[in-house]
Amino acid sequence: VRVSVRSRYRLWLDGEQLEVEAPLHGAAGTENVTAIAAAAHILGLSKTQIAEGLIDVTLPPQRFGCSVHGPWTIIDDSYNANPLSCGRTLEAARGVAAGRPLTLVMGEMGELGEEAEKAHRALGESMADSRAGVIFWKGGHLDAVREGLEMSNWKGELHPVNSAEEFLSLFNETGLTSGVILFKGS
Repeated sequence: VRVSVRSRYRLWLDGEQLEVEAPLHGAAGTENVTAIAAAAHILGLSKTQIAEGLIDVTLPPQRFGCSVHGPWTIIDDSYNANPLSCGRTLEAARGVAAGRPLTLVMGEMGELGEEAEKAHRALGESMADSRAGVIFWKGGHLDAVREGLEMSNWKGELHPVNSAEEFLSLFNETGLTSGVILFKGS
């Protein structure tokens, strides 16, 4: 059974309170919901129209799509990856996990040129801050990611993978039976 995961927001529009739900999460989701509601209000939409519009938002494929499958919440944010989007996505995934085990399936960020090593080291630090217990990494810059994780005293499991089959095999070995899995990469 596939169930969408939504966040609740309390907004104030011209001094009136409005509670809405939307499939957006974290600080970036809050910014987007606020901007959408404010623009819709300025354009003359009612509170009811705004709330109905936000609950019916359909995100583009691979853009923080959250769904529940049994004991797992799956987050697919695999459209693209850059330092800003990775940081925001990791923060939001930590919020969705809310204390449940968080597993990251991450891929290298592309097109960073001379900044690639530094950006991947910082990504390692951000992944550590997410409190993920297990990280699967595909692509280059593994040493920089590992260095960032170590700088943050992260104590979880890091598994380099080269294929979906290898990921599934290693994932089954973790013994995890529930939690949140984030897929993110370029």
